[in-house]
Amino acid sequence: MSDIFAFPVENIIKCGNCDYILQKEKNDNFEISIDLADMKEEFNKTINDASNSELFYLNDCLNYYFFKHKTIETPNDFDSHCPKCNKNPKTITKTHEVKSFPNYLCIHLNRFSRKEKINDFVEYSTDDLSLGDFFDVAI
Repeated sequence: MSDIFAFPVENIIKCGNCDYILQKEKNDNFEISIDLADMKEEFNKTINDASNSELFYLNDCLNYYFFKHKTIETPNDFDSHCPKCNKNPKTITKTHEVKSFPNYLCIHLNRFSRKEKINDFVEYSTDDLSLGDFFDVAI
């Protein structure tokens, strides 16, 4: 099963002050899980669209997944002293890098938010889907 669906991902945590790599961890993933509620919220903030678009393209979803940087407040249980800037950062940035993709890629579109189900359409075409842009890219 892992020969068919697994792909290596390197999860990276960086200091929010100086971008020094605090932690690296390699894992095998079996799917790409895209949170449509977060994506829609971010998309609508970017374009200041009050109408809330009801159509997304799979390429847009993949771009969002691979190129967004997730900056969060440093958790209390995370030893976050940075040896480079010699500070305890208030935020950390989580990213990941994909080294290769499997023969069969499962893409999970999470349509449920805390409040509601996202009923927007995600249009896709397998003819022009290219994952080459997403290799070894930090998000």
